Amino acid sequence: MRVVLPELVATDLWCDGAIEPALTGLFRSVLRPGGVFIDVGAHYGYHSVLASDLVGPSGSVVAFEPNRRTFSVLVANVASRPNVRAEEVALDDAEGEAALQDYGPRHSSLCTLLPEARVPAAERASLRAVTAIVRTTTLDAYVEARGLRPDVVKIDAEGAELAILRGAARVLERDRPVVTIETGDYDSPGAPPSALAVRFLEERGYGAYDLRVDGVSPHARMERYAYDNLAFIHRSASREGPVPPDSP
Repeated sequence: MRVVLPELVATDLWCDGAIEPALTGLFRSVLRPGGVFIDVGAHYGYHSVLASDLVGPSGSVVAFEPNRRTFSVLVANVASRPNVRAEEVALDDAEGEAALQDYGPRHSSLCTLLPEARVPAAERASLRAVTAIVRTTTLDAYVEARGLRPDVVKIDAEGAELAILRGAARVLERDRPVVTIETGDYDSPGAPPSALAVRFLEERGYGAYDLRVDGVSPHARMERYAYDNLAFIHRSASREGPVPPDSP
């Protein structure tokens, strides 16, 4: 994969060839040939490339990345994969435009629709952003226009997770995809607590799971979250996958 060093995610990819092993393991377990994978906050496209291999020629991957500089790297990484469509647009709870805080190539994984980066305060103070106006849409509107039925939705949007989920309410009700979200509460201005996104999904029939390299385990909602990824599987799902035997 093409990356831009010395950005943090790029460094991990360059050194290890992979990132987020527990999340990677989950996707390997739940994605099947012919499946549809939605990558919200695709960055350089690691998860999109992984999903492309897993869903195969009969499946499809949609990779959303609103940062123009990062998007160009994403496009290069998926150019040879006809089952991947890259979209230079941010998902949100409404269609229109929004201000994206761009922290430059060294911190491209921190770009956010929030007023400031979702990182600890000491780190936030050292960051400088340029504001770019980007196009927004909702997942509901996007999949309806293209006739897609998502099987897995990965959301890593630096604090915009709750807004993206609100814009995906119909997809969650109709398709009941496996959903993953990134968490992290650092008292960033304008950032909703991660617990609100967890509650939003639980209220719609989803069970929350902690991710481990060897599978998943039931998650107990917390008031405050450190950086992590959580998985959500609808309680009515009868799909094969890493659902623990003692899950409801």
